Amino acid sequence: MGTTRICVAAVLVMVAPSWCAAWQGDEDDELRPGLVQRITVADQTAASIVSDPIVEPISTPAKTRYVWTGLFLIRGEGTHQFHAHLSGKVTVKLGERVVLDASANQPVWISGPDVELTFGEFPLEITADVENPGDRLKLYWSSTTFPLEPLPYHALFHADDAAHGRLVELGRDIVEAWNCRGCHAVERRQPGLSGPSLKTLGAGTDVAWLRERLTRGEPAAHSRMPAFGFAANDADAVLAYLGNEAKPPALPDVDVKRSEKEVAAGAQLIKSVGCLACHVWKELGKNPLLGGGPLDDVARHRSVPWLVAKLTDPHGVNPASRMPTFALSHDERRQIAAALSTGDLPKITPLGKGIKRTEELVARGRELVRTARCGACHELPGDVAPFEIAKPQAWSAVGGERSCTGRTTDPSRRQPRFAATFNDAIAAYLAETQSQQIAERSANFGERLLMTKGCLNCHDRNGSRGLSAITKDIVRTEPTWEGQSPTLQPPSLTAVGDRLPDELLAKGVRGELPRRMDWLKVRMPKFRHSDAEV
Repeated sequence: MGTTRICVAAVLVMVAPSWCAAWQGDEDDELRPGLVQRITVADQTAASIVSDPIVEPISTPAKTRYVWTGLFLIRGEGTHQFHAHLSGKVTVKLGERVVLDASANQPVWISGPDVELTFGEFPLEITADVENPGDRLKLYWSSTTFPLEPLPYHALFHADDAAHGRLVELGRDIVEAWNCRGCHAVERRQPGLSGPSLKTLGAGTDVAWLRERLTRGEPAAHSRMPAFGFAANDADAVLAYLGNEAKPPALPDVDVKRSEKEVAAGAQLIKSVGCLACHVWKELGKNPLLGGGPLDDVARHRSVPWLVAKLTDPHGVNPASRMPTFALSHDERRQIAAALSTGDLPKITPLGKGIKRTEELVARGRELVRTARCGACHELPGDVAPFEIAKPQAWSAVGGERSCTGRTTDPSRRQPRFAATFNDAIAAYLAETQSQQIAERSANFGERLLMTKGCLNCHDRNGSRGLSAITKDIVRTEPTWEGQSPTLQPPSLTAVGDRLPDELLAKGVRGELPRRMDWLKVRMPKFRHSDAEV
């Protein structure tokens, strides 16, 4: 087994199974799902692993070549035909045969000749050339035994010689999740994922918990926030500034009854509506890289009124929240809050009462917020001078003493410290300078949004499993749900765009469609997507 493969396997073992499952498999099996994609613009090439060979219309005119290679598993003999909806040029080779060779100046359907195929694995090579902003490609096939359908993801494989490509992809995900580009000019593309807005911080949030997050010297598990290692007096200065400038929302006056019946009802809601797609609670859940973290201790640092407010309007509590709004009744929100706040809980001391503010302390906190580059990830209250963008991190320096993923925290430099677990992946990604420059310009932006928005945390798609991966574990905790696993699984997104018109699909993405399958316990929430994202 090669060194690179050992490295990838070691890295993947340490990450959460839900978001790396697509690249895991039997180590004795040399084939892995998906095709190797290489995108070339001018003399630069970016490689990645994809489940679907597709070209979306791009916004910047540039001559681009896409090449997908791998193996195509044919499961039955007979006459087959390959088809494309495209503008541009495409050639599809199966083994030594060209099964489709087509070009068009505007989007049209083109079909290749009939080909006789037998059972087996055949080398597949797809080459597409696009030159205009509106060029696109989607491939299909048909046979005498089945009608027109997209190339099936479950029939596409690649040999295990793309380990480095998977490592680069992992590094890319980490760089995005940690918002490295907020401080470093890693690449020029869409903004990274932000942290919570600090403009509304205060009400319902325990000041001791906030202080601990600022002073800790080790990155916390299940958290995308790095460690800063602030001294206690510096942490208090930061909190004094935030408490002085933030304008927290008014929290509801709610009466949450923690009776056995209400707690049990809340527990069933947490397990069923979709919370566990992004959160972990009582050893259930997926804990994805871009999830919302564990819920077990949330009531130890957030008040019950804050929990109810968050469930009612996530963006009212945190304008930068990535959490969607679930269709919950007032009673259901109280029941979930009851289930999350059982046990002997400490008293929540809000930010406004936990720090004695002076003008000098607030001023020092403002400067600390600037020098620590808090604005790279957070929306800040008040007037904070712009921070200086950090220099791009050389791939060879990842994990070094002065690196954000080093072994120690240096409070004097106000530098964050992230876990060193993914240093190999981050270094591999940063070393691929060409992928940093062209990957998002040429690749499908929507594919990335499916991950960053959490769609794939819930829905299955092209072999990637969402809630279906954990429904059996959930059902085991609720004896009355035996045999009801399908009610906890939202519909698969595989080829959904081929089944629904764009207008209807857009409404579904926004969460605007009426509920059709009343038997489903899981619920489609409502997101705040921009028109471009939809």
